[in-house]
Amino acid sequence: MIVLTPTDIASGEDRGPKDGTFDNFVNPGTPSLVDSGFTEFRLATEFHLGTVAGSILSTVLSFDALSPNTPAVIEIHGYTGDGTVSLADIGFTANLLGSVSGALSTNSLDVTAFVSAGSFAGFSLDEAPRLPPPTPTTNRFNSFQLTLTTADVPGPATLWLTAGGLLAAFARLRRGIRAPRTRNSRLDGLH
Repeated sequence: MIVLTPTDIASGEDRGPKDGTFDNFVNPGTPSLVDSGFTEFRLATEFHLGTVAGSILSTVLSFDALSPNTPAVIEIHGYTGDGTVSLADIGFTANLLGSVSGALSTNSLDVTAFVSAGSFAGFSLDEAPRLPPPTPTTNRFNSFQLTLTTADVPGPATLWLTAGGLLAAFARLRRGIRAPRTRNSRLDGLH
């Protein structure tokens, strides 16, 4: 199991009236979501996958909600990242991977179908519209992680040990093919 932490994370503001274009970064160090219907904060995070060896069997994105989301659904969208979150990344909503409740706890989503070995995986989080809209709550998050389970890839030492074991087994097998020696073969010639 491999646990990755973000290479970058940021929140952006679509200053009202909302037009889907994020105007500036906000709340450095405390990624936030809020949608008042007039102004909106969204967040995005990116993970470096370059160190992942082997085929990826499963991947889970998780994060902690620090303030309650009353009661909104958080949509999670996937995009190909480059290691740095941009305002365009924050506004990305084309590839919906799923949603979480935003409850005051650890939220997680299986993103295996989206993540593959490569450079960077990016995730944009968006508070889904609430009808009727209540008084908005700013929702803050931390502890973003991407947990991957991979198929083991043998390292060089493992390959050398395996090759050595095969050679030893082959040598032993060759010795076993020769005429077997009996226990008393030295005494047989004395009679």
